[in-house]
Amino acid sequence: MKVALRVRRRHHETLRQSIERCQAAFDQSAVGMLQVRQDGHILCGNQKYYQMLGYAGGDATGQNVAFFSHPEDAGMLPQACLRLLQQNLEHATFEQRFIRSNGGIFWAEVTASVLVTTRLKAPTFLAVVQDQTSQKGFAAELSQARAAAAEAARAKGAFLANISHEIRTPLNAILGFTEILADNGATISDEDRMQFTATLRRNGRLLAQVIEDILDLSLVEAGKLETQRLDLSLPQLITDVMTLLGRQAQDSGIQLCAQIEGAIPERIISDPVRLRQILTHVVGNSIKFTKHGTVTLTLKHLKHTQADDQIAFMVQDSGCGIAAADQAELFQAFSQADTSTTRRAGGAGLGLALSRRLAHLLGGDVTLQSSELHQGSTFVITIPVGPHSGAPFIRDLADTGQPTPRVKNCDHRFRLKGLRILLAEDAIDNQMLIRSILAANGATVDIASNGLEVLSKAWTNDYDIILMDLQMPRLDGYDATASLRRQGYRKPIIALTAQAMKEDRERALKAGVNDHLTKPVSQNQLIVTVIQYAQATAH
Repeated sequence: MKVALRVRRRHHETLRQSIERCQAAFDQSAVGMLQVRQDGHILCGNQKYYQMLGYAGGDATGQNVAFFSHPEDAGMLPQACLRLLQQNLEHATFEQRFIRSNGGIFWAEVTASVLVTTRLKAPTFLAVVQDQTSQKGFAAELSQARAAAAEAARAKGAFLANISHEIRTPLNAILGFTEILADNGATISDEDRMQFTATLRRNGRLLAQVIEDILDLSLVEAGKLETQRLDLSLPQLITDVMTLLGRQAQDSGIQLCAQIEGAIPERIISDPVRLRQILTHVVGNSIKFTKHGTVTLTLKHLKHTQADDQIAFMVQDSGCGIAAADQAELFQAFSQADTSTTRRAGGAGLGLALSRRLAHLLGGDVTLQSSELHQGSTFVITIPVGPHSGAPFIRDLADTGQPTPRVKNCDHRFRLKGLRILLAEDAIDNQMLIRSILAANGATVDIASNGLEVLSKAWTNDYDIILMDLQMPRLDGYDATASLRRQGYRKPIIALTAQAMKEDRERALKAGVNDHLTKPVSQNQLIVTVIQYAQATAH
């Protein structure tokens, strides 16, 4: 009898320890666990479950699981329990939302299984609850990333399609008219020849502008385009812009003018290259979309802060105007309004987008102030121009103490007469083109096809100037220039190259060139630059 009692006690102790271990495992589990009846009434729950909900265990004892569930998900656990019984399943898994004590909602994965089922007792179920908030967040982030990648791919495709179109369109005209001139040159009238030549020139410039804009926009987007703050003449800057765009306005049959509202400082601090680029794009855009009437550039001085003044450049045109629905996309790359007008006017749709980004780099902005269909538009460029440094204020663009320098036209022949020039260029077509331009203006031109020929000819002959391509076989222009300078060569060397990046220019100047011209170069720019350095050497 005593033996049986001791055995029974050991069994009870073993069972008690087992129950305690199970309860400890239940309470200390890393996932929430519930014992529930079929209707969702909670018999007991572990600490993790109540922690997820933000309740103490005693506060939630005896509640139905629906009390803690999102209203739309309240019946999901009872329905799962019913399926387990009806279909004799081992478990059922589903996702539902729970509500924390502070009102916050979290997603959880719930796995239900039958815990006890007998004829004498109602069935009970075990529900394992795992918080899926982080996984849901990751899934949402992944979905957003996929959507962003898809949008990027779409944008890339649209970008490439536009690039292809805007490059192929002028290229088609260039190649087509070149072929006509080559095949039918003897039978083409002088009038047609002049028209074809003008078309070639216009489309060549358009193609060059598209490429320049794409490169600049890419540099801006990559954060690699740097700006300068230099002292510059505001009247001279405006004169340069108006001179550059005057022919375009004249060809379009419209009047282009510039004026001052009030008074502006004669000299400002800004980046002359980028400011000129912004003005050229915005004013040029107004000229393109104006069939008749005027395009007016108005300058106004704004007192911005004690440390920085601003100049507002208002560009008003009498053009086709912009529909309200199209104005929001106006400064997006390749976004232009009315496609038919765009095709007639030309352009890649990069000018305004690039101008605004450049203005932002300078600390300013480009905005559309107003526009009405068939009534014209007004754009406003605001640029900080540094603190006023005592420079005189002017009320007229011609009211400046020094005469405005003018660049002579290229029509005068023999301006290079008597000059001997060494042209370092490996491309045969460019050799022929540049030599023809220089020779037509009176220069004697020798050719070097690589850097080693440059070194040989530079010391053998007495050249007034060297035009140096930078990328050549055997020895490139950088090393050829550096070698000449190390050996004491003092004549002017001008880089004439398709390598147009800022770092290319800096590297060339460091190697010893006097100036840096980029291809395609205009005849006038080439001739004026050669004269400038040849005259400086002569003096």
